[in-house]
Amino acid sequence: MTATPQHDTTVTLQDADRIAAITARLAAANLPPLELHRTDWTEKGALVNADDPDAAHTSLELLEPGGARVAEVLCNHAPDEEQPAQALAAAETAALLLVHAPADLAFLLRLINDKASR
Repeated sequence: MTATPQHDTTVTLQDADRIAAITARLAAANLPPLELHRTDWTEKGALVNADDPDAAHTSLELLEPGGARVAEVLCNHAPDEEQPAQALAAAETAALLLVHAPADLAFLLRLINDKASR
């Protein structure tokens, strides 16, 4: 379901508790904007470009600006795997969701709090 301005924005006590918990987790994580770093390698471990046909494994690292790894999404997509392109696309989509989640959550929480304070 997609939220639109026409949806009921009444916040229940249970909703308020969950919003407070999300806000606390986001503040505790204290994450700076994250970056995505991709590394691809062959079955034998040789580093290759992402478009190399021998690429069989991909690491999508979520990094802080200084390079510290926050999380990593790994994907095996060797040509003999079932649906390798779909597996890689799903891994990239998940990694991008995680990269943008802190900023997206902060934005949504601001909207919710602004609406609630009116």
